[in-house]
Amino acid sequence: MTGRSAAEIDKQIRRSTGWKLQLALNRIRASQYAFKKNHHDLHLCLTRLEPQGICQQDFISLCRSALDGGMWEVNRMALNYLSTAVALQHHIDQQLRHNNELKFLPGLEVVKNAYYKARDTGAEAGLLWFIVGLRNYSLHHALPLVTTKGTCQSDGSMAVEIELDVRRLREREEDWPKSRPGREHLHAMSDHENAAMLVARHEQALTRLCDTLLEKLQTAFAAELAETESLLQAPLGPVNDRASPSTADG
Repeated sequence: MTGRSAAEIDKQIRRSTGWKLQLALNRIRASQYAFKKNHHDLHLCLTRLEPQGICQQDFISLCRSALDGGMWEVNRMALNYLSTAVALQHHIDQQLRHNNELKFLPGLEVVKNAYYKARDTGAEAGLLWFIVGLRNYSLHHALPLVTTKGTCQSDGSMAVEIELDVRRLREREEDWPKSRPGREHLHAMSDHENAAMLVARHEQALTRLCDTLLEKLQTAFAAELAETESLLQAPLGPVNDRASPSTADG
């Protein structure tokens, strides 16, 4: 039995709810990929600058290297990380609130409300919005000040930490809107926060938030996604020029 032409099936696919959902999911995944890659780069950079058990002379050399531009590299990667973290949240907003193809979908409101409740009032809401404010600070004022701290151990060796100067950030608290929990988090933080631990905690929180959203969307609209997948697997006529939702843009 001869299948329908690729053009016929492609037209049906592009009209399907599952296609539009898959496009939205893939746009979020693309932003999440950029965020995760920038986290990986920043984590490696911070790890290299936080050796444990080094001698005092090596610590002095490390500090000199930091003054000679090592911290600039931390700031460069931190700015990339902040930008993609905030971009990921903005791109999720775009799909949940402003995607005209999806916003009237039955069931979307439940998923959307659960996402925003977790983002704005969940256990890590303060941290998530602190990072948004830190990106505003970096964009409109200056790069965050990070410093090298050495602690002498009982065996005479040095443990090294890269710290974020939170006191400096509080001087421009307007970058953290009163209406968001980020400002409260800013004032609750220590004057100096370990940069690697702060980034690790934030990455885990935002990844968990994003993964939960993607899982709930896939579960809520499993039937629509399955229908589109079956169309993608349908037998074709002689010409197969059908697009894929992973690359097409609607």
